[in-house]
Amino acid sequence: MTKSLARLLYIYTAFSLFLPACSTPEPSQPSAPSEPTYVEPERAPEALTSGLGVDISHHQDTVDWPALAAAADFAFIKASGGLDYTDPMFPDNWRASAKADILRGAY
Repeated sequence: MTKSLARLLYIYTAFSLFLPACSTPEPSQPSAPSEPTYVEPERAPEALTSGLGVDISHHQDTVDWPALAAAADFAFIKASGGLDYTDPMFPDNWRASAKADILRGAY
């Protein structure tokens, strides 16, 4: 197993154990009718257990979400860091990932 695959597996395991307890509602922005608002339960398990995921934050600047959706199965998007930091790119990344129809989670 390569280091990058081991790291991805570690990140996925950590998120799968702790993310449900830390979930937050989607930012309250009016959404377009075509924008997905939830993940179909039958779609998530397969993508999260056998797919490729990415970690996105302000460090990536502007993300080409349609291209990323073609290459990855899911994304975890940084929303905050502790109690005193909010990722400035989170609202844009959250909306754009929905429009690209990629499974997503926030941390």
